[in-house]
Amino acid sequence: MLEIKRRKIFERDSKSHSSLNNSTEKHVSMSMDEDLMYKGGKFIQKAIASKEISRESYFLASILRTRQIGRFVLNAVTEEVYDEALLSAQNFENGAGKNSSLGNCPLRGLPISVKECIIQKNCDTTFGCVSRCFKPSKADELIVDACRTAGLIPFVRTNVPQQLLLPETENDLWGITNNPYDLKRTPGGSSGGEGALIASGCSVIGIGSDIGGSIRIPAHFCGIVGFKPTPQRMTHVGGRVPRVGNRNGQLIIKATSGPMARTVDDCMELMKVLTSSYVHERDSSIPPLPFKDPYSFGDTTSPTFRKLKIAYMESDGFFEPVDACKRAVQISVKALQARGHEVIPFQSPVSGEKVFQTYTALMNADGNFHNLVLGLEGDELYTGYKALKLYTELPNFLRGLVAFILRLFGEHRKAAVVSQQRSGGLNVRQYWEVAADMVEIEKKMTEAFIQEGFDALILPPVACVATPHTTIR
Repeated sequence: MLEIKRRKIFERDSKSHSSLNNSTEKHVSMSMDEDLMYKGGKFIQKAIASKEISRESYFLASILRTRQIGRFVLNAVTEEVYDEALLSAQNFENGAGKNSSLGNCPLRGLPISVKECIIQKNCDTTFGCVSRCFKPSKADELIVDACRTAGLIPFVRTNVPQQLLLPETENDLWGITNNPYDLKRTPGGSSGGEGALIASGCSVIGIGSDIGGSIRIPAHFCGIVGFKPTPQRMTHVGGRVPRVGNRNGQLIIKATSGPMARTVDDCMELMKVLTSSYVHERDSSIPPLPFKDPYSFGDTTSPTFRKLKIAYMESDGFFEPVDACKRAVQISVKALQARGHEVIPFQSPVSGEKVFQTYTALMNADGNFHNLVLGLEGDELYTGYKALKLYTELPNFLRGLVAFILRLFGEHRKAAVVSQQRSGGLNVRQYWEVAADMVEIEKKMTEAFIQEGFDALILPPVACVATPHTTIR
């Protein structure tokens, strides 16, 4: 495994990029206004249209910045396809791709970064495992295909935690990714490479994925915008899971891809691509419901403006947020109230502890990290999982006692993890009971929203700010 790892890192590090040797455009790109690199996609398109910058120089600036900062400082990069991307940008400028079958996407012709677990032609999808190196995909996953068809141009792939189930971004293949605001802290996970690149002005927009916070945590830790769509809205055609034979039996809590960007507008535009008729025509399992612009929140004179009724909660009563996260909720509340919306406190009909217990039980129903470990296909389980693995190995007859002792010492969350798992996995009756709990939670939350007429709910994405490396586990 060590030799394969060395070969893979060498392949990336020794790859020659002719695009980086274009001296004229490179000089222009290096002198590009740094503030522009932190703007949203629509702003950049206006700058290109007004001839303030060229598309090629912006691409080169993104490539240079990603290589110098994204890779060497943040360690957020896994594979680079710069030459292919720059050629696509030049072809776009010459007319190819401007008349997309997906319509007039405002982001067309811009670079897009792709989370490493998402399938991209001619690239590896390792999930942070050495055993999956040198197995390039033969075709794009449908969401990547849709992005290309809309005129977006993939230019780099970004780091993930091993097997995608840690809230940090680290693995034995690519290493640890750093937060651009503090290199000693994590950007979150599992879409941490995306969060780091977008927050540092390397990538303007990216595709992430989320099952239990994997878009939302990095967006929160890195100060960008991230959106986890309803899973049933998003296609999985051409995708892959980090399990043996690409077989996944955990279907009750579903992962989904989603946009990450520096602006809400850019996320909305990418959602229109990912839910377009182009995607539905190739995956009839998803509803033919294009993503629509929401009501205008800020402009009370807009014909689409509607006063919204919005709920908010600072805490779920189980994961008590730090003051900074509570303050962020209050800032949002005041901003929405200032725009004429009704914003009121929300009392959840389900305790945060019950939600966490149900999630933990379902995600670990196979017991002992069984399928996760098999999916390593020879790799060693990453250090970040090992404490959690010990919980899964605890003899079942001791779980009640250990959970009781943990609660005595105030370790309520650890007690919940211990009590909800079973060495050897849940039996069928236990699994059905927990599945019924999840259905009941969804029902209670839905009924509460309908009864009160809520349009949205504001709450902290996670209970803490970006933590020092290895401490959020």
